Amino acid sequence: MTPRFLIFLLSCLFGLALVTAGCRSSSEDETSAQEPAATTVAQEKTTLAWSYSGDTGPASWASIDEAYAACAGSEQSPVDLAADDETQQVNIELNYEAAQGTLFDTGHGVQVNVEGGTMIIDGKAFALKQFHFHTPSEHTLDGTSYPAEAHLVHAADDGELAVLGIFYEEGEANDFLAPVWEDLGSKSDIQTADPMELNVANMLPSNRVTYTYSGSLTTPPCSEGVRWHVMQQPLTLSAQQLEALTAIYDENNRPVQPLNDRELDRVTL
Repeated sequence: MTPRFLIFLLSCLFGLALVTAGCRSSSEDETSAQEPAATTVAQEKTTLAWSYSGDTGPASWASIDEAYAACAGSEQSPVDLAADDETQQVNIELNYEAAQGTLFDTGHGVQVNVEGGTMIIDGKAFALKQFHFHTPSEHTLDGTSYPAEAHLVHAADDGELAVLGIFYEEGEANDFLAPVWEDLGSKSDIQTADPMELNVANMLPSNRVTYTYSGSLTTPPCSEGVRWHVMQQPLTLSAQQLEALTAIYDENNRPVQPLNDRELDRVTL
């Protein structure tokens, strides 16, 4: 083999390596570009640092990031629901149906993503997106806190939100939530849990007396303009169910906020 032919052979091999590397890089970039940029709103985790205690706790939320400035607003949630002797009638329809629910760990609480029905308020439809839990309750009733509170989050086509809150006290086991609790052994169990079939119509108390007011998200970014409805009658969770929930996330509740000049009505759904 002559020196000239050897140089020619080495040059060809080097050029082939460059072409192969370039093709691989192009292929990887294309695959990356085709991957979804984010999950759905119902499943998206918060990326900015905030918590329920210490320097990143509720008292500091508004100053952590300018995106959380609304946390210092005048129409924040939760609030204390003061007893009222008068009840009003309100045009609200709850139309729920059986649907597949999936457990999700938000990084700050236990959530079930489920889209099965609507809440219709004065003719405007709000589609159910998810429900999640806070322990202890975020809202209080005449100053009384409950061991847990569920929030059923609904969204209209224009992005407006409506939330239905349900209190839980310790008592008999909650049969409706039993499928959820089967997968609450740990955070890793949540991530690998199988979908379950749920109809949140079976999640509601029989007494439909409900407190309603205009408030906000109870977690950053604390956006205001949320239509809140919190049912007066608490449901029950067994001691074991409460223990399983608090073993994963406990004290993930924002303190009550001033009602200020907002109207707090008591209505019957």
